[in-house]
Amino acid sequence: MSKYTFANLLNGETSGKMSLETFMDYLKKEHAEENLEFWLEAVKYREEAGKFFQCQSLWIKKVDENNHSTYQMTPLSSFSPNLPETTEISSDLKVKFENTLEKILKNYIVPGSDKEIGVPASISKKLIEEVRTKKNFNPDILKQSMDVAYENMKNNSYLSYTKAMK
Repeated sequence: MSKYTFANLLNGETSGKMSLETFMDYLKKEHAEENLEFWLEAVKYREEAGKFFQCQSLWIKKVDENNHSTYQMTPLSSFSPNLPETTEISSDLKVKFENTLEKILKNYIVPGSDKEIGVPASISKKLIEEVRTKKNFNPDILKQSMDVAYENMKNNSYLSYTKAMK
């Protein structure tokens, strides 16, 4: 039997009752889905915008001698969200990226938002400034908030989920 880890679940490498979809269903029943929803939207943004920015990988993937994959979050110290774009970005794309990030901010980061995740004020303030003031759309600016959501899910939601699935 393969070992299920939270990182494997987030990377879609689990199935059945330990799948990402089942985890989301569980979180919805517990009224605790905002961290996973934020995570999934941030990952989607990273995939889209990452084609136009120099970005760090979220994961360090290791494969053992039995060909099992394990993941470790890339340390925050490896991230530099001020790296230049890899290609010229059209004004249409900049508007699209800004709108997507603004939606993420309004839904999950801005204090008092409907689905606010538990990000410390210092992190939310910096992220809001990066997007709204500096017009920085590099996906790496989401890393600190993603780390908080990841840890919240791993240490709370995922633990209760694995117990409920036994």
